[in-house]
Amino acid sequence: METIFILLNMLLGSFTTNSVDGIKSQVAIIDRVDPHNLQVVSGRFYSVKIDLINDTDTTLDFWTMSCSWQDNWVIEDKSLLFFIYCRKNTPKLVRLEPREKMTYNGIVELVDTINLNTSKEYRMGFVLVKKNEVRLDSEFPTVLYKKIDAKEDIYWCEPFKINK
Repeated sequence: METIFILLNMLLGSFTTNSVDGIKSQVAIIDRVDPHNLQVVSGRFYSVKIDLINDTDTTLDFWTMSCSWQDNWVIEDKSLLFFIYCRKNTPKLVRLEPREKMTYNGIVELVDTINLNTSKEYRMGFVLVKKNEVRLDSEFPTVLYKKIDAKEDIYWCEPFKINK
């Protein structure tokens, strides 16, 4: 029943979109994930689909990590975290052409399941680290975390909900 409700939400427009300067992000919670499939003992996990859309006329070159792309995404509420497992991870430059989108599929964990409120809304934001802001690969994490701390160049999606 829970899965059906989540899927219906998705089909009826649960994608949340926001656009600033032609850069859009969309987030959709797809389905609940069994913790055993993630090789963890317990927890409340959900698969998530995130689209980053370049709705401009220019190419967008940005830095991210080769495996933990989630590093470029921040979640406004600390009760929701990305579930990340990477064996090899290095900074890389990515190109998103005009009018194209990049889709990320990931897992989020709902940490606070005791105070779960189905009307609670969450937001994710993409932190843009432009090509010219990093000279050496090793500088990327420092630049990224400074932007996160300063709340700079973050492109937020519209609020979304997680149902029980």
